Amino acid sequence: MACNSNKYNLGIRNIILGSDRPQKFCVFTKADESNSLDGKFFVVHEPVTQAKHYFWFNTSGGSAVDPAVPNATGHEVAIATGASKSAVASALQAVIDPLAWVVATVSGNEVECYMTADGYAYEARDALDPTKKTGFSITVAQFGSVATDLGGTNGDITFTVTEQTKEIKAPQTGDFVLAEIRRGASVSASFELKDSSVESIRRALNFYGSTVVTDDAASEVISGYGSSNLFKSTDDVADKLVFRPTDKAADADASEDFTIHKCKLKLGEQTFSAENEYILPIEAIGYLDSSKSGFANLFSYGDAAALPDA
Repeated sequence: MACNSNKYNLGIRNIILGSDRPQKFCVFTKADESNSLDGKFFVVHEPVTQAKHYFWFNTSGGSAVDPAVPNATGHEVAIATGASKSAVASALQAVIDPLAWVVATVSGNEVECYMTADGYAYEARDALDPTKKTGFSITVAQFGSVATDLGGTNGDITFTVTEQTKEIKAPQTGDFVLAEIRRGASVSASFELKDSSVESIRRALNFYGSTVVTDDAASEVISGYGSSNLFKSTDDVADKLVFRPTDKAADADASEDFTIHKCKLKLGEQTFSAENEYILPIEAIGYLDSSKSGFANLFSYGDAAALPDA
């Protein structure tokens, strides 16, 4: 006999975002041409704390000095004038890998890095000053995260599953539907968060992929959306979203979870008012998670951790 025999329940649920994973990024280097990399730098942030680091290049025949980016830790990468792109990558990997918060490997001109701790970090990027840009291709393969309870909600949470089918008809039976063939499904959710703190706003905006800390003394943190996101897949920011009964949240009891294994969040329409409470409307769009078993790799009900891998 099941202990939970209630037929009638209220639907109050906590919302848990994230899947405890490290951030991964790649740097594709270029060759130095007549000290073209001398004094150039790019920026990387540590996860969670967002501690800022910059990696600058000192060529053997150049005259540049440390750019001394304010409020950041500098790391010199010494290379020979005219170094090939592979030699530049090897020198960079040798500087990055000994750092405690990141692991780096090199293959050709690609330096692949992943953080040693779980959590989100501001996107690795080139210098903001055009005269200091390395010109490297720097991409985030996976944004990190830690499972976070998003706090109280304003009103209801909606969870919607829509199945797409192909209707089967025959001339002999007119417009009667004889059957349907499943062609796929979509899942989405929407809710409004009471927490409208700076941290909560940035968390929502980070799903668009762009937060920078300026390279001047002010070190302003700016989040938003711009043309640098053009043609990028949203797969790098997709993450897990869990709707857990509130009475089971404290014990981390996942037995009645609704889980979208992989989804992207976006900030809905904002209302700024002197009369009404400021809330954050959030919409979530689910993606198929091909790493999970096909039995429930769009969404699941129950303990998602028990779902086998594909």
